[in-house]
Parts: sequence; C-alpha cells; structure tokens
Amino acid sequence: MTWAGGTADDSAFYVRVHSPVVWVEVDCQAPGPLAGAYGATQGSGATQKHVHSIIRTPNGNDYGRELLRQHYLTSPHHQ
Repeated sequence: MTWAGGTADDSAFYVRVHSPVVWVEVDCQAPGPLAGAYGATQGSGATQKHVHSIIRTPNGNDYGRELLRQHYLTSPHHQ
C-alpha cells in the first residue's frame, strides 16, 4: 500500500493498493474548468471534492482488451 498526502479530514491524498491480482488507486486532483460547481477556483490545489480512481486486474488481461467489442461479438442480443 502507498499513501501520500495529509491525514486531516479534509486533506488531499493519494492512495494505492496493489498486488499481482488487483490495483486500486484513489487520487485527489486540483479543480479543472468546472471548479466553481463545487465552490473552488481553478488552480487552487488538490481537493477531496475532485477525486479520480481506477481499479485494474493486472492478471485478468484487462489492459488493452476491447471489452465492448467482445460483448458485441458474444452477446445474443447483438447478433
């Protein structure tokens, strides 16, 4: 597990949990062009109000796989 950032209730942070089976990331980001929608200003620094996350399965062959195409080819309601 990897942690970076503050520990206060409202601190921005980055956390990653990874193994050969799963990779999970949560990352607080700085507000972008829509910052005003949640009471911030663009460029004001990372905030818990703008979070990116990802869940991957490295051994599950999900990198570069065309999942939507595979669904279309194998699902009866698309044939």
